[in-house]
Formats: sequence, C-alpha cells, structure tokens
Amino acid sequence: MATMPIVNPMPLFDPDSDIGANIGPKWKIWMEDFEMYITANGITDKAKKRALLLYQAGTRVREIFRQVPDNGDDEGYDKAVKKLNEYFEPQKHRLYEAYKFREAQQDGSETLDQYYI
Repeated sequence: MATMPIVNPMPLFDPDSDIGANIGPKWKIWMEDFEMYITANGITDKAKKRALLLYQAGTRVREIFRQVPDNGDDEGYDKAVKKLNEYFEPQKHRLYEAYKFREAQQDGSETLDQYYI
C-alpha cells in the first residue's frame, strides 16, 4: 500500500497581525485551507484533528480557545471548530466600526437620553 506524502505545515493564523482588519473572512479562509490540509494528510481521527487544529492555528488562537467557555473535550473537533467560528466570524472591521461610532450625531429633536440609546 502506497503512503501519501505528508503535506507541509500551514501558516499560523494570527488574529492580531492586521489591527483593524475584518478577522471573520480571514478565519473562514484559514479554516477552509485547514480542512484541505487534514484531508490531504488523511487525518480522520477526531482527537488528532482537534489537536492539529489548535497546534496549526498557533499560540494566540490557543490562548483565545482556552478562554472560550464550554470548548469541548479532547475528541471534540466539531465543537472546537464551532466555538472558534463563533469567536472569529462575527468580529467586525474595527476601524470602520470606530469610524461609524465617531460619525454619530445627535438629531436636533432628540433628547440626550434618546441619543444615548
């Protein structure tokens, strides 16, 4: 039986590399690449997939993952992916959100309480 060659490791996912960037789409692309990586390496065991996901993602992602509540057990690959997706995908473009916040103006007919809400 011929063995498949091992595919080179993936680059780390660094959520802090682009301050102000939209992290969600970058995470989605990284996860798609990771799924191809584990398929190319013939990895099907859930525990190995989870361990490899956290290892390949890098130190910063592991730090984040440790802070995520109810992140599953050592064999919970699907739960680990779900929790990381929930963390990274909703993150907005920080600079744009700050711009929108700073552009807010109180309408002349609004009270301070109405504007605040």
